[in-house]
Amino acid sequence: MSAKVWTFLVAVTIAMTLAVFPALAQSTALRANIPFPFMVNEVEFTPGIYTAQLTSSRQVLEIRSEDGKKAAFVLLLAAHSNRAQHHGLFVFSGYGSQYFLSKVSWPDYGTDCEVLKSEREKDIARRVESQSVSISPINR
Repeated sequence: MSAKVWTFLVAVTIAMTLAVFPALAQSTALRANIPFPFMVNEVEFTPGIYTAQLTSSRQVLEIRSEDGKKAAFVLLLAAHSNRAQHHGLFVFSGYGSQYFLSKVSWPDYGTDCEVLKSEREKDIARRVESQSVSISPINR
């Protein structure tokens, strides 16, 4: 196969991928100042500034502290969002004084990225009613 044909096929493949997932392909890291301790899977985070970003597979979320010393990776579920355009959102499930990251939404993308519940969160959720807490991203 000639180099021109190969280049054309690669370009078409990339264009089709971006056409199918335009918002995800353009999603950027979101930063938020989280004012309370929280958990992602089994990783505990202290209050502070955190960045959320999708990995290249778009099925895994990385959340990391501003200083880069603490990070977690978590599998995601896509969930339809009824919200109009927004500036992004971090959503936590609160059980008393314990908070778990439950969703991250990127601007202009009609689907929320829902975090799978850890065994610890499932156990607490069986005993305590949850409340939803939303945090808006901050500017870079």
